[in-house]
This record gives sequence, C-alpha cells and structure tokens, in this order.
Amino acid sequence: MKSFAISAYNIVAVGTDTVMSSYKVTIEGTYDGNDTSGTYNAGSVWKNQSGVWQAIFHTNVKEAGPAPAAQKKE
Repeated sequence: MKSFAISAYNIVAVGTDTVMSSYKVTIEGTYDGNDTSGTYNAGSVWKNQSGVWQAIFHTNVKEAGPAPAAQKKE
C-alpha cells in the first residue's frame, strides 16, 4: 500500500448502544498483484456489548469511474 486516506467521516447513533458510521477511503496500492487503487464508500455498524464496542457489520464498494463517452452516430 502506497497511500491510505479517510474522508467524509460521519457517525449516527441508532439507540443507546448502536452506532452507524460511513466514510470514504482513498487508497493507492495493490493486492495479490492486482491494482486496487481508487475511492471506496464504506460503512460499519458498531454495538456496545457488555461495555465493549464491537463491529457487527462492515461493507465497502469501489466508486465507479466516469461513464464512457457516447459515440456519435453518423
């Protein structure tokens, strides 16, 4: 991994013992020989169980690049 940055971090309480977080992760690097560089939308759900915060769900998805330009029909 060459670089890793978190931005647009947001957290929302969902009751007294559960929170949801969302954020963007921008990375530059490779995994298993494949380029994984890009910006990912990520989110997690955390629950306080017996005084310990535990991640109970996490997801991330890479943002799509710009759509290819439409070709003109002549």
